[in-house]
Amino acid sequence: MATTSDQNNVLKQFHCIGIVGAGNMDTQMAIAFSEMGSQGFRHYVKMVHNGIEGGMLSTLAKAWSFLHYGLELDYDTIAGIFDQWNGNGELRGTYLLDIAADMLRAKKSSGGSDGENDKNGHYVLDEVLDKVVQDDDDTEGTPFWNIIESASRHISTPTLAAAHYLRIASGNRAERLLAARKLHLPGPKSIQGIKDKSTITEHLRCVVYCYFLASFY
Repeated sequence: MATTSDQNNVLKQFHCIGIVGAGNMDTQMAIAFSEMGSQGFRHYVKMVHNGIEGGMLSTLAKAWSFLHYGLELDYDTIAGIFDQWNGNGELRGTYLLDIAADMLRAKKSSGGSDGENDKNGHYVLDEVLDKVVQDDDDTEGTPFWNIIESASRHISTPTLAAAHYLRIASGNRAERLLAARKLHLPGPKSIQGIKDKSTITEHLRCVVYCYFLASFY
């Protein structure tokens, strides 16, 4: 993130990104400052950050789907896998993995006269509708702006674009359900014949890491 509005300091902070980024980083930063000013630049960086985060979130959603539907793992087991990824290896210290594990474990009271949480509480995730609403009600536009900006500057960001279009598809839930009924599409099915789930899970971790890296391009 841009922690300062001083152009020279920002260039120093972003120098490491220039190692993996495309083009001349100093030139890109100078253009950004000249077009947006120091304060506007902060918002610009936040916009790009949210676009990158969209790619990472989409990857985690697919990983969860594979583990839950494909390998038939329950929420607590998947949360443990995410904790493991977050604690060791290339994915260690990933905030999105941290909150994903918390979300998978979150439970809500099943009700009762005392109104308190009980051990039989149901998972909050079971109440979450598979529909992104932020793009429908315009409460969050940064991923959309990120794609527009990258296209206008002729910068290829395929992972971010794919993630954003998946968000749009998620928001079009009614259309998805109608198409599924019309086309008689089957629901998710488990993957048969897997004897060593730990090996598959490790391969999945590597795939997630790869797509996390791709989200920065």
